Amino acid sequence: MAFIRSISGLRATLSDALTPRVVADYVSALCATLPPGAVAVGRDGRQSGAWIEQVACGSIMASGRDVMQLGIVPTPTVQIFAEMDGIAGGISITASHNPAEYNGLKFLNDRGLFPDGEELERIWQAVDVGRTALVPTAREGQLYHCSDALQKHIQRILSHPAFTADEGRLLEQIRDRQFKVVVDAVNASGSQALPGLLKAFGCLVIPLYCNSSGVFPHTPEPLPKHLGELCSAVRNENASFGIAVDPDADRLVLIDEQGRAVSEELTVVLATMAALEYRSHFALPDSEELLVVVNLSTTRAIEDVAAR
Repeated sequence: MAFIRSISGLRATLSDALTPRVVADYVSALCATLPPGAVAVGRDGRQSGAWIEQVACGSIMASGRDVMQLGIVPTPTVQIFAEMDGIAGGISITASHNPAEYNGLKFLNDRGLFPDGEELERIWQAVDVGRTALVPTAREGQLYHCSDALQKHIQRILSHPAFTADEGRLLEQIRDRQFKVVVDAVNASGSQALPGLLKAFGCLVIPLYCNSSGVFPHTPEPLPKHLGELCSAVRNENASFGIAVDPDADRLVLIDEQGRAVSEELTVVLATMAALEYRSHFALPDSEELLVVVNLSTTRAIEDVAAR
């Protein structure tokens, strides 16, 4: 039996620790702490996520709130919807990189961010004292299913100023390269999202584990020791690079063209370098300083790149 609640939300082993009652209590507690509005709900594709989704959506509606049901989507997609007008927060049903015997809940506030310590403490206290948002006599919420959540997320990426500036010149340059990319989404929420995004960038996608079944073909934590098949596939397919994500697709590992895993801490370094080198695509005057914001666990190599 394992039960963990932290800044990342709640995750626990199925059948003994993560029960329908636990799910209902924590979702109701979240609803008791959010501002008015609907709640966006997505799941990472684990097979246990189906019943958790039903319990979570039912608890939200019993709290008098509407539900925007997104289906199997990455956690970042839930974040995109959580910050939309009329949405008070979100829930991603996932145990992140933990194995299949786990599942859990990641909570999001109305800014599409994970709650800070103070916000989380309010949720935990609401659970511990039995305070919920259930409204036995008031209007029950309604369930709305969003069938194009991934498409909306992809379109938002393509609408970024970096890709719309100069009549989309950078986007066309990327498409002209026709990158060949191997994708390992561990058959979870990145199975449709990543190929869809890559194809929008003109890439030829070679899916390795992208069947959306929720059955993990290997340990789902995207560490180099678990990505041997992906590394081999990149070499065998003569691919431009490879991509691996965890089940809820908020953790990324890149494989270079020689089939070597790139250190995770260098992923954000590469992204920072690209953003700074292509500052002209952000429609900012040369005199305006660019700020790079990172968390406390990020490599100090970011400072070196920013200084350069």
